[in-house]
Amino acid sequence: MRILGTKVDPGWAEGELLVPVQNFSRETIRLKYQEKFCTIVFFQNESPPLAPYTSGSSRAKLFRLLAQISTDSFWREVLVTALPVLVIVVFAVAGYFLFGNNTGFAALVACGVAVSSITSTILQRIVRR
Repeated sequence: MRILGTKVDPGWAEGELLVPVQNFSRETIRLKYQEKFCTIVFFQNESPPLAPYTSGSSRAKLFRLLAQISTDSFWREVLVTALPVLVIVVFAVAGYFLFGNNTGFAALVACGVAVSSITSTILQRIVRR
């Protein structure tokens, strides 16, 4: 689980503080009511700001960020799902054109399935980073 926001603006005055989190794993993580899941540390500013404070944070921006992350996650899932299928299709088409409908075709499709499996494993590891 990853916390998406790492700062609280010095002039925060928009009500309760939201701590947005996202589960990037494929495992379900359940949070129970009043269960602790993060720590917030506040520091006192001892020097004046170099520029006047303007509220750069808002819930609308947070929800846009969450929507963007959700969209990115969707396209990663499409890539992880579609690319291995595309590999098999490419091997099948190449096998049919090279060998016609005989054992060479079947062998090339089997190779495509193996390459697809390896591709899927590598993609899942890359996407989880």
